Amino acid sequence: MSTPGEVMPVVVGRPVRREPSTAVPAASAELDVHGAVTLTDLRNPYLAYLTSLREGPSADTIRRALNRIVELHAAARGLPRRQLTALGEEYGRFFPWHQLRYEHTLLLAQTLKDQRWAPATINKHLAALRGVLRTAMLLGLMTKEEQERASAIRDVDPSDARAGRDVPDEEIALLLGAAAADPKEAFALRDAAILALLYGAGLRRAEATALQRTDYDGQQVTVYGKRGRIRTLPLGPDVRHHLDAWLSYTGHKRGPLFFSARQAPSVRAGTVQAADLAHLKPDTIEKILDKLIARTDLAARPGYTNLNPHDCRHAFISDRLAATGDVSTVQRLAGHANPATTTGYDRRGPDTLREAMHGRTLPPPRPPAS
Repeated sequence: MSTPGEVMPVVVGRPVRREPSTAVPAASAELDVHGAVTLTDLRNPYLAYLTSLREGPSADTIRRALNRIVELHAAARGLPRRQLTALGEEYGRFFPWHQLRYEHTLLLAQTLKDQRWAPATINKHLAALRGVLRTAMLLGLMTKEEQERASAIRDVDPSDARAGRDVPDEEIALLLGAAAADPKEAFALRDAAILALLYGAGLRRAEATALQRTDYDGQQVTVYGKRGRIRTLPLGPDVRHHLDAWLSYTGHKRGPLFFSARQAPSVRAGTVQAADLAHLKPDTIEKILDKLIARTDLAARPGYTNLNPHDCRHAFISDRLAATGDVSTVQRLAGHANPATTTGYDRRGPDTLREAMHGRTLPPPRPPAS
């Protein structure tokens, strides 16, 4: 792994020799007097690509996608995460995007597909990858042919894959038990509250981490979803129980609903104000689930695949469709713009189809009139 003064080498399947003539200039650590990106920074494909985007949710989404690609690449090489985090939060700026070739992007695309993410999420990451490659070409760091070849990776067709899986109650019970067994009370309460919101209310991980303390009034939660859509969800008693336990521990009235559990004792003691703390990052949710799974015997069970946050959302939508049979209502609960999206989340098995067909009979034959 490189230090902040150099560029990380690409090793995806095989080493790639660095070409001195195309080395990316290290990102400048200095900003101009206005805090803008410097000319040196703009020779970096990652920074130049992000600068070309408008500030806002779209740029933040691309930034997270590129950094997640670097995380997956590092994990495939067996590199400890601490070597990435030593570079700071935006380690994508140290990755040699211009050295990627088709054999590398093909493997990266497969790695993305192996995450069992929704097709739209995978395609968003692939689009970000193509964007940074195009920027590297425009900067003269790779030829147009190299860029086009490296970018020739196909999107996932939503009709070819059904993301998500069924989540049995037993699995959630084990994970809640794993959270409760954490010797650090703050972690136990926070992790259980997050799992309760994911499974019991169907929130996306970004929605859960973006919640403010004032978004929960003890009975319902106001969720700020995609494309500015806002929905208010009445919460069941089990979900409220876990949220109330976390808030009873912290006692905070303002700031993020969820924050680093390491800071929770200080918030409880009043030496730190929750309003001064940062929200959890969406990626942290998946790490919390992985931590809880590792404390159970789930991973040792034949055919088990790790639960991811979106599986909880699929399970919530499937359960509500089974309970109500009302696609329109469940669409509103899920915050979907299109009812077809809601039905696409349904992961009920063949037993549901058999039950739906039960009692469907034909009328007895009637002889024709003579």
